[in-house]
Amino acid sequence: IKAQEVRQAGTSYADQVFEGWFVPAYAAEKWPDLTTIAGLKAHAAAMGAGGKPKFLSCPLDWGCNIVNRNLIRANGLDQVFDVIEPANRFELDTLIAEAVGRNEPILFYYWQPNAILSQFAFKPVTLAAYNPEAFLCMGRAACAAPAPTGFAPDPVITAVAEWVYLDAPQVAADFSRAHMPFAEMNLMLQELGEPGATVESVADRFIAERGEVWRPWVGLP
Repeated sequence: IKAQEVRQAGTSYADQVFEGWFVPAYAAEKWPDLTTIAGLKAHAAAMGAGGKPKFLSCPLDWGCNIVNRNLIRANGLDQVFDVIEPANRFELDTLIAEAVGRNEPILFYYWQPNAILSQFAFKPVTLAAYNPEAFLCMGRAACAAPAPTGFAPDPVITAVAEWVYLDAPQVAADFSRAHMPFAEMNLMLQELGEPGATVESVADRFIAERGEVWRPWVGLP
């Protein structure tokens, strides 16, 4: 980009915050305020059926493990939830699926886009507004006084060769308008895991059925 060989056309996704905390939709239906920190505190005892409810975090060697531990402390949930740290991503997915199979009200960390968030019905938890200074401390194992904050936004961009802007400006404009919603990509990733699915078949389905998403990208009504 600095050498002016490529130019940022736009952001790849309609959403900019890729990480978050989630609860199952069936739990949020039972306790509508469960998608808030106050609601998690209020219903923790009921969620845990007399014990501590589970917070499914990241594996120990992942950076988000430290962030989640500090976020739990920052929101006053460290004495309320039992933090479970799976060995790997496969175990995290398995724990989530098992909890859903038991209709268990859990709290868990995940990131988007991802198939599992489309496979099951989940609701995001509303965290505090992103605070750059507070979030910087979240990544430190020795964060002395973690303060509430949301996850940091991640810049994922679509970069286009400079010559496209000069020789094919309409194409460059198409790329600048193309912002994929997480929900759409989550669904496509889920479909890609189904027997016989290919990248082409999933893309064909998206084009055939989701014109309201992609037609504005190419300047169509």
